[in-house]
Amino acid sequence: MPDLRPYSCLRSLGIIAVYIAALSSSILASRTCPRGCICNDQQLIARCDKSAQLDYVPHTLNPSVKELYLSHNNIRGIKSAFDLYKNLILLDLASNNLQMLGEKNFIANSRMETILLMYNNISDIQPNTFSGLFALKKLDLSYNLIEALNGTTFQQLKALQFLDLSFNNIRALNKDAFTGLHNLVHLNISNNLIVKFTFDLFQHVPNLLSLNSSFNQLESLDDDQFNPLPKLTSLDLSNCYINKVDKFAFRGMNNLRHIFLDGNYLEVRSFIVFFSQKIIYFYFRPFHQTLSWRTTSSSC
Repeated sequence: MPDLRPYSCLRSLGIIAVYIAALSSSILASRTCPRGCICNDQQLIARCDKSAQLDYVPHTLNPSVKELYLSHNNIRGIKSAFDLYKNLILLDLASNNLQMLGEKNFIANSRMETILLMYNNISDIQPNTFSGLFALKKLDLSYNLIEALNGTTFQQLKALQFLDLSFNNIRALNKDAFTGLHNLVHLNISNNLIVKFTFDLFQHVPNLLSLNSSFNQLESLDDDQFNPLPKLTSLDLSNCYINKVDKFAFRGMNNLRHIFLDGNYLEVRSFIVFFSQKIIYFYFRPFHQTLSWRTTSSSC
């Protein structure tokens, strides 16, 4: 009968080797989590917000991390920092000191679905800033210093559904500003300095359901201004200094159900001619009145 003891010893050594490798991997994972961060390698989540006091994007995290929270730090640039983290789905860079995003710094992040960039100092977005983000659904750029948008800024964001550009310094939007955003559903451009919508501004966002353009400086609305938005259900034009609305400004908006017009220089009777054969809920108060809201429905 053959002696099986050598094979038994080899098997035992193999088990020990696997155990040591697993233990080493666990120890290594814990060492790669920067000071002030909380890393969960089971859920693939890394939180380096608030107390981490980071000046740069950490490069020693688990390469498979899916959610990365870096808000409330002092990060000034990103360069190619996220090339290491190809599995990222959510990235939170809110409340940092970013001034620009560079070009193609997300080229390796084709799985990313959410990017939060609010409360930074971003003033310039390059044409290829968001290249590679084919799965991105939500982009929040609110509370920055953006003044203009290039015609190709969002061109590759074919899956984007939510875009927030509120509280920036945007003065004008050219007709190609939203090129590529065919699947966009919610757009917030409120609290900017926009003085006019070009006739074909919304031609690239035909599936838009809600548009918030409150607190701008529009003053007037031209005929067929929103004609490219047949699916729109909610439109906020409050506090835009509007004093003139052409008769057919809202023509083609067959699904519109809520329109916010309070805080403008208008009279409610001016709108009876715009909405026929359907119910519209007006949220309206003249500019000079108190802050109380009045809701009326009309089926003229």
